[in-house]
Amino acid sequence: MLKKYISVRIVSAEPMKAQRPTGKYDKGADGMRIIYEDGIEKWCPIGPFAKTYHKLDTFNDKGMSFEFALVLLKEGRKIKRPNWGKDYCELDGNRVKYQRHTGGLNFESYEGFGIKDILANDWQVVE
Repeated sequence: MLKKYISVRIVSAEPMKAQRPTGKYDKGADGMRIIYEDGIEKWCPIGPFAKTYHKLDTFNDKGMSFEFALVLLKEGRKIKRPNWGKDYCELDGNRVKYQRHTGGLNFESYEGFGIKDILANDWQVVE
C-alpha cells in the first residue's frame, strides 16, 4: 500500500522560462529555476512551484511559524528566535539541545519549548 510523505527542503530559486517543452508545458512557459543544496538544478512550472515552496522570509517580516521551524529542526537544522542572539537549538537524539553563549562562555542545556515559543512566528534557521 502506498504511504503519504511530506518533503521539506530549503532551496534557492529564481524566475526562469522553460528552455524546452516539458510535459504539458511549452518552451517559454513561466516557471522557476530551483537549485537544491546538493547543487542539482531543475525547472519547475510556476503553479506547482507556488503550491510546494514558500519563501522563508515571507511567512512574516520576522521569520516563520513554530510548526514549520519544528519540521526543519526534525530535518537536522538549527533554529532560533531573533531575541536569542547567538543562541540556537538543535536535536540531539530525541531531545532538544540548546547551545547558549553567555558572558563569553558556551554551554548546552536540554529543555522543552515554552508556550511563547510555540505561538511565536519569528523563528529563523541558523545558517
